[in-house]
Amino acid sequence: MGAPELATLPAAAPADVAASHKFRWHLSDIARQSSISLAGTVFTVVVGYAFRIYLARELGARLLGWNALGMAVYAACKLAGETGLPAA
Repeated sequence: MGAPELATLPAAAPADVAASHKFRWHLSDIARQSSISLAGTVFTVVVGYAFRIYLARELGARLLGWNALGMAVYAACKLAGETGLPAA
């Protein structure tokens, strides 16, 4: 007995090929934009972390604590302001 023959697939219609090509183009476009966004986010996190280390070394523990307290008060005031009125 010989090897079983592979079933042949029907040839794709030109419209199907064009739709597949268009889908792959859109998918690659989305992937490119997502990778740019991810790179920007990673860059922001790394620079922010390095800045916090720099700030901690330059200010010292006492001033860094005051800075953290000020940022917490600012965040609480911002939150209270955003919950009161919708954007006009």
